[in-house]
Amino acid sequence: MENNKKPKSESEILQETRSEAAKSLKVKFGLSIKESSLLVGSFNGKINFTNFKKELAKSIKSGSLSKKSSKKLKEIFNYLKMKFGYIGDLGVHDHHDEHEKKQEEKPKPFETPSTAYFKKNIQQIKNKSSGKDDYAQTISKHFIESIQNNNAPWMKPWKASEYLMPQNPVTGTVYNGLNSLYLEALQLNKYQSSDPRWLTFNNIKEQNFQLEKGSKGSLVTYFTKLHLDSDGKAVDRAGEGVKTKSIMKHYYVFHASNIKGLPEHKPDAITEAQNKQIIANAQAILDNSQSAIFHDSPDRNYYSRDKDEIHLTPKSSFAKLDDYYSTALHELAHWTGHPSRLNREFGDNKRSPQYAQEELRAEIASYMLCKELKLDFNPQNSEAYVSSWCKQLSNASNELFKASKDANAIKTFCESFMQAKQLPPVDINNQNINNSNNNASARKGR
Repeated sequence: MENNKKPKSESEILQETRSEAAKSLKVKFGLSIKESSLLVGSFNGKINFTNFKKELAKSIKSGSLSKKSSKKLKEIFNYLKMKFGYIGDLGVHDHHDEHEKKQEEKPKPFETPSTAYFKKNIQQIKNKSSGKDDYAQTISKHFIESIQNNNAPWMKPWKASEYLMPQNPVTGTVYNGLNSLYLEALQLNKYQSSDPRWLTFNNIKEQNFQLEKGSKGSLVTYFTKLHLDSDGKAVDRAGEGVKTKSIMKHYYVFHASNIKGLPEHKPDAITEAQNKQIIANAQAILDNSQSAIFHDSPDRNYYSRDKDEIHLTPKSSFAKLDDYYSTALHELAHWTGHPSRLNREFGDNKRSPQYAQEELRAEIASYMLCKELKLDFNPQNSEAYVSSWCKQLSNASNELFKASKDANAIKTFCESFMQAKQLPPVDINNQNINNSNNNASARKGR
C-alpha cells in the first residue's frame, strides 16, 4: 500500500526538536515550560550573552517571566555554554578585545538554532550529568593528578608566612573548605604563583582592571536554601508545609596573574608578638580539649582509639615548636573521630579503605588548622596513602566533597577549644582595592 503521508518540512522538524529539547531542559533543571522554551532559543554558538539578557528583559517587562526565573536562566545559560564550549570565556562576556566591540555596529539578531544542531546535541543534553556531578568529577581529576605528584596542598610542608589563603581583595571574602583547597591547588600547579588573590569578572570591570585575552575562570561553589511549598513552588521563607533543601550554586573567579592593573601583592611578615599568640592559641586547643596526651612514645606519634589516648614523642625531640604543634594537632584531629565526639569510622587496620579515608580527613584538617593558626605545617605520612586516595577519588567523585566537609567539621571542633580566639589578621588589608563602589562590588561580584 502506497504511503501518501506528506514528509515533514524543515520548519516542522525544527519545531519538534526544539520542543524535545525544551522538555529535556525542563526535567533536567526543574524549569517551567516558559523558562525551558526561552532557554532553547539561546542554543546557538553565534549568539551572545547580551542578546540573551535582552530577551529575558522583554519577558520580565511583559510579565511572563519573574526576575528570580531570569537569574536562574542566566546561570543555566552559562553552564550550558561552558559544557558545550560555545564561547571560550565561560559566558562571562563575548569579547576581551575592546576594538572588536567598537567595530560591531549593532548586536547580532537573536538567532534560532538549526535542526541539525539540535539533532546533534539533544541526546547529550538528556544524558549529561548535573552541574554538581560535573564539578565533582573535575575537582577529583585535578586532585588525583596533584596527589600523584605529591603536590596537593595538604601534602606539602608550609612555612607560616607562605600559606596561600585564597581571597577576594575587593569583597574581603576569604575562601574556605573545598573552594580554598581547589584554588590553592590551581595556584600551585596551574599558575605556580604565591599570589592568593582571585576576582570575579564584575570585580575586574568595576575596578577598571583588564582581564587578559583567553583567560579562563575557575569555579567557586556555595550552597543556598530553597523553600518549596506543598505544590513544589518556590517561596520566600520556611513555614508550615514548606520543605527546605540546599542547592549548590556557583560563580567564576580569575587569578591575579591574569589581571592587568592589579597592585603588586606584598604579604605581611609575622611579628614576634603574633608568633607568641600563635603558639598560645595552639597550646590552648590542646589544653582545653582535655584530651589524654602522653609524651612517652620513643619513635612515633599516634592516636589510640581503643584507649582514647594520644601518644607523642617528647617535646624536645622536635626541631621546633611549630613541628610539635603541627604533629599534635594531626593526632587531635584523629581524636575528634571518637564515638563520643564526631564519631567517624576508622577501619579495622591501616590497610583498609576506611583508614585511608580517616587519614585524608585528619591530614586536611590539620593543614587547615595550621593555616588558620599560622603555624608551620609538616604533612604526616601523606605519601603512604597516595594510591588509596587516588583510588577512592576515582571510584567516587564526591569523596573529596565529603572529606573536606569532615575536615572542616574537625577544624571547627578543635578551634572551639580556644577560650579567647585571637588569630593573626588575614593578609588582605594592604591589598584592599575597594573603591567607592565597594558595596556594589560585594553584591554583584561576591
